[in-house]
Amino acid sequence: MTKEQVIEKLVQLAKGELSPTDWLQWFEKYKDSIEGICGRLRFLKMKPKDSFSEIRNTYLSQITAYEWLKSIKITIDLSDNYKKDWEKEFENFVISKQKKTKNLKKTAKERFQYLQSVYPILFKLITQNYHQDLFISKGKSYNEIKEKENSLAIIFSEDIIEFFSTISKFQFEGISIHFDELAPLNKEQLNLLILGEFWLYGDGDKIVYNSVDHKVYSFAHEYRPPQLIKIADSLKELVDKVFVKYLKGYEKQ
Repeated sequence: MTKEQVIEKLVQLAKGELSPTDWLQWFEKYKDSIEGICGRLRFLKMKPKDSFSEIRNTYLSQITAYEWLKSIKITIDLSDNYKKDWEKEFENFVISKQKKTKNLKKTAKERFQYLQSVYPILFKLITQNYHQDLFISKGKSYNEIKEKENSLAIIFSEDIIEFFSTISKFQFEGISIHFDELAPLNKEQLNLLILGEFWLYGDGDKIVYNSVDHKVYSFAHEYRPPQLIKIADSLKELVDKVFVKYLKGYEKQ
């Protein structure tokens, strides 16, 4: 591939005479010649990105090709065909994303309606900005909760019963509560019940519920010595305040 041939093709690109598929195939076939003739920097700017669509890659390549042609004193009228096609594609993408978000909100509202009366703040957050990685299962029956209470030899408070009647499993990155995995913290302190994990102070920190004062603690096991640190005055506060704040933090990432 000679310099004259490369220039001819880049002129066609700048004029908008090539289809995106034709340009991308040609670039892939002659990329070594393009780099040698246009230089490493221009080559990298023209090189298609895997995460971009064909039309976006073609438009960005066109801009770089036009700049390079100007640098070697070749002036032509720049076509706006690729730009318009990319803008239309992006507009359709935004519309599609908005529609998808609307459908997700509707689905979340229908799926988690049962949370509204017990944990209204969590319900509101979910329906406004649903995290697809958030997994919540409906609660257990009263008899199942009583069986678990008897097997653990711990008297469940009203908020424990309310929580597990509403939610049997709560799963998100850094949070894991599962009714079937409830266990005492240790044999000496049967009033301390491990609800699951909440990686607040360190990976693997346990969520501990005190059946005497009804408060919720984090068992910060990486502390020396390990410590129980209060994080909520009740399970309702844990869900509608602490977990909601934690989930909101992911919205900003």
